[in-house]
Amino acid sequence: MKILGKRILIEPLKDQRKSGSIFLPDSVGQENAEGKVLAIGSEIREALPYTKGSDVFIAMYSGMKVVVLGKDRLLVNQDDICGVMANGAFHPIGNNILLKPVDSVVQNDILIRLPDVSGDSSRYHGDDLRQFTVHLLGNGNRNKKGEYRPFAVGVGDKVLAHPFAGRDVDTIKGTFKLVKQSDIQAMTI
Repeated sequence: MKILGKRILIEPLKDQRKSGSIFLPDSVGQENAEGKVLAIGSEIREALPYTKGSDVFIAMYSGMKVVVLGKDRLLVNQDDICGVMANGAFHPIGNNILLKPVDSVVQNDILIRLPDVSGDSSRYHGDDLRQFTVHLLGNGNRNKKGEYRPFAVGVGDKVLAHPFAGRDVDTIKGTFKLVKQSDIQAMTI
């Protein structure tokens, strides 16, 4: 099989669907999918941080289930790959950030609000936010010139994010939260 465009064919590592009373069509994709890269699309020219055989993490609810030689596979866009697992270590890709949860929140922190990229300032309330430490950064998003835009946060920064933002990633170093930069609501200093 030849994959066209900027798509990646993934073999899911395990069935992520949960039983319940809500039915979602297969075209919605899988929640929190993880898998192994089987094939890379013909239009992908740039160097990728993963190759055929790499274990990757896929953005929530992305991709489309396809059946190849009688086996369920997942066909995703290149931008839906949000991280790579190598030797038990997780590496975020693109605009993804890996956060480490902080057990206690210091009450006297001064908050510096980041610009609201969603335009909806009422989306989260301050008491719903949890504190995290920025553990790893992806390589960022590219601008129209193809240059990477820097992140507004850096490794080691203390940030606030909604506890349900992003997804959990289990590594040999513990459980982390994988989010987009837009999921970070504030920095503490």
